[in-house]
Amino acid sequence: MYLEINEINLYYEEYGPDDSDAVIFLHGNGGSMRTFERTKELFLKGYKVVLIDSRGHGKSIYDGSISIPMIAADLAAFVTAKGFRDISLVGYSDGGNVALEAAAMLGGNVKKLIAIGANTRLDGMKWFCTAGVKMSCGIYSALAFTKKYKEKKRLYQIMLKQPEITDEKLSNITAKTLIVAGENDMIKDGHTREIASKIKGAELKIVAGGNHFLFSKRNGEINAIIKEFLS
Repeated sequence: MYLEINEINLYYEEYGPDDSDAVIFLHGNGGSMRTFERTKELFLKGYKVVLIDSRGHGKSIYDGSISIPMIAADLAAFVTAKGFRDISLVGYSDGGNVALEAAAMLGGNVKKLIAIGANTRLDGMKWFCTAGVKMSCGIYSALAFTKKYKEKKRLYQIMLKQPEITDEKLSNITAKTLIVAGENDMIKDGHTREIASKIKGAELKIVAGGNHFLFSKRNGEINAIIKEFLS
């Protein structure tokens, strides 16, 4: 299904009973709602599961600028247009960053928030990951005369220039919050703990032996963590 908001056609899918609270899943940079193919089925009983392809991703075709605040504003507009109340947000990687931004925007309308592998600024990533993003951005910039690499450059620049989620925004989050990362995540352990400390009452979960790719590598474990927190 498509919903026209903020001058884009946002693609989304809904599953589960209409009279249940909505749980919205948000994918990472360069991904799509298919990240949650092995996750959504677990939440169909008791929840309305909502999957979204963010602007410029998946089926939400869009050629203009993309930023974390823009994607968060799309989400806020989507929630308002759908009339959702007391929602839960589950964001992974850049989707976690979007979830943090959106939760600050939506205030009390977000009941629960799970941010997985999120970072609030570039130096929250480990140095070799930052170096890899910079190197890739340089390569894609040089090859941006082709459509494929122009698109890759646009997406990688999001990671290079963003997010910029301030402590003030984090302090504005009122949702019951869980911050999750893998023990061997590309996000610095100290940064993950810092995010949790800035959100009042936030819980922290470090997945032993896990890396950044929990949905593909440790799907059963991350699903159990999400389910326990939402229940």
